[in-house]
Amino acid sequence: MKYEMLAVATLITLACFGQQLDLSSLDKLAPKAKSSTVITLDGEKLALASSLVDDKEGKQLMNGVKGISVRSFEFGEKGAYSRSDLDAVKKQLTGTGWSKAISVKENDEDVEIYFYKSGSSGALAIVSAEPKELTVVNIIGPADLSSLGKLSGLAGLEGVQGLIGGGSKKAPPAPAAPKSGSKDDEE
Repeated sequence: MKYEMLAVATLITLACFGQQLDLSSLDKLAPKAKSSTVITLDGEKLALASSLVDDKEGKQLMNGVKGISVRSFEFGEKGAYSRSDLDAVKKQLTGTGWSKAISVKENDEDVEIYFYKSGSSGALAIVSAEPKELTVVNIIGPADLSSLGKLSGLAGLEGVQGLIGGGSKKAPPAPAAPKSGSKDDEE
């Protein structure tokens, strides 16, 4: 009976935290980078952060977030990291519940966006790899794309917000036309 309860507790734990990515395998890249950002916020730290948010909608979104992890590195030269450094993270993204939604490859740049859904819990993972930059973001929170899109906007990922929803429906303002007779007209 004791082993059965342990097994059930383990399964519940895995179900609750299955969308949390372990990004610690990337931490070894920090000494090689000319700049690095490492963010690991669990529910307790996020609850404290949400108390600092004045906006009602922002506070409501923050209350639904269970964790945010970011690893971002900028290197001085190409080849300071290899794509195999991402293998441990990408292996996690092949697990149950994860699905790749967007994949963009352009020259030496790759961006992949993954979603996780299991019941009412969800997550978002972004992997962006360039020759001299590497960024991985994992947001654990609401299971709907609109909320995850709004959260990515709060995290400074406005480009992602437009791709997955949750952003403003308004078109960006048109650039102002140059005034006639201005210095630009003479060039």
